[in-house]
Amino acid sequence: MAAPLETTLSRLDGKFVLNKKFSDSVDAILALQGISWPLRKAASLATPTLSITSSTRQDDGVSCIEITSVVSRGFPGAGSTEKMALDWSTWEKKDVLLGPYQGKMGWCTAAELSTEEEDNGARFLRGTILKDGGGNNGGWCDDDGNAGEAEKSHVRMLLESSKNGWVAEHVWGFEIVDGQRRYTRRLVGRKGDRVEMARLVYDYLGKI
Repeated sequence: MAAPLETTLSRLDGKFVLNKKFSDSVDAILALQGISWPLRKAASLATPTLSITSSTRQDDGVSCIEITSVVSRGFPGAGSTEKMALDWSTWEKKDVLLGPYQGKMGWCTAAELSTEEEDNGARFLRGTILKDGGGNNGGWCDDDGNAGEAEKSHVRMLLESSKNGWVAEHVWGFEIVDGQRRYTRRLVGRKGDRVEMARLVYDYLGKI
């Protein structure tokens, strides 16, 4: 089901389920991050459903997102709830799958995705190509549902594991996939000269 226009990153409230038909496999990214084959296999069988609520902190106006995930098949880390502040503050986490890593996230504009880097990972995050290197039939939607919110066109997350030597970048937004406006996440993992990419496409299920 298409995401309605009133559902935007700044008002990302509702239930979403991973559309496995239109999503890329994340196996290569998980392998790059040191995840074992049995756990990668379990992840490939999972179909996550996300319940998302957005809010604004009253004291400083920072946007916050709370995500509760449930999967159709059990694997480590399933059924978690995460509360995230989009303020670019650095946090540390010890994940059951990824081990210890650092991260930060916040808003970014479409222009800020247009860096001088010209490898496929950078082009993929900008939405100009798909994982296979082909064109993307339009890329990111050029709106957040309302005029004047261009500064909130994307959510960007940066992750780094000094222990395992990988870095990852996630960009969230909306794209037209199979003729429908859908919530998507583009992921790029890097380790040394290796670059892996995946796009996750979600169907909107309705309000929580």
